[in-house]
Amino acid sequence: MRPKVELKPPHIETDTHFLRVCSPLARKVPVPIGPALPRRDMSDLLHKHARLMLILFKPWRHANDLREEGETWEDAS
Repeated sequence: MRPKVELKPPHIETDTHFLRVCSPLARKVPVPIGPALPRRDMSDLLHKHARLMLILFKPWRHANDLREEGETWEDAS
């Protein structure tokens, strides 16, 4: 069993929820339903694609965790 990670105050669900890291074999990939995702092969949408991939697959708590200040989305991914 993997250890659980408590949510940090002032999160409103600190007392009732926790996070648990899944083993690599139990991980799931989100499948979005709705409008088309930005494609990486379209140069005008590359920054949107890079941003979305970071949001979906990079662990983060705050938006600032996704990239350094002044760094492009493409460089961060």
